[in-house]
Amino acid sequence: MGIKNIDQKILHKNDTLTQEELALVRKHPELSVEILERNLVLDTLIINGIKEHHENQNGTGYPNQFMGRRISKFGAIIAIADVFDALTNSRPHREAYSSFEALRIMMKDESMARKFNFSYLEAFLRLLKS
Repeated sequence: MGIKNIDQKILHKNDTLTQEELALVRKHPELSVEILERNLVLDTLIINGIKEHHENQNGTGYPNQFMGRRISKFGAIIAIADVFDALTNSRPHREAYSSFEALRIMMKDESMARKFNFSYLEAFLRLLKS
C-alpha cells in the first residue's frame, strides 16, 4: 500500500486531517518500500530515496526526522520534485501555483525555506531554466 492506496477522501479532504488520518498518510513512504521489496526492487539508493522523500533538512520530516547529510541524495532530490509537483497541481483547498510561484515559495517561504537541500534546489531551478 503506497500513497495511491490511501483513501482518496483522506488525500483530497478540505479540512485538517485527524491524527489517525495523518498517521496513515505518513506511513506511505514505508509502505511504498514494502511494495518495492515485494517486486524485487532492492537497490538501496532507490529504497532510501522513497523512504526519505518526506525528511526535511531541518529534521522536521518523517518517518525518521533525519536532517542534513543523514538524508540520502535521492531522498533530498525526490523531496524537491514531490513538493514542486504538489504546488503546481490543484488541490481541493487551492488552485495550482505557477512554476515561478512554486519555486518562490520553496525558496523563500519561511515554512519551507529550511526543508530542502538548498544546493539541490538551486540545481533544480537551473534545470528548469534550461
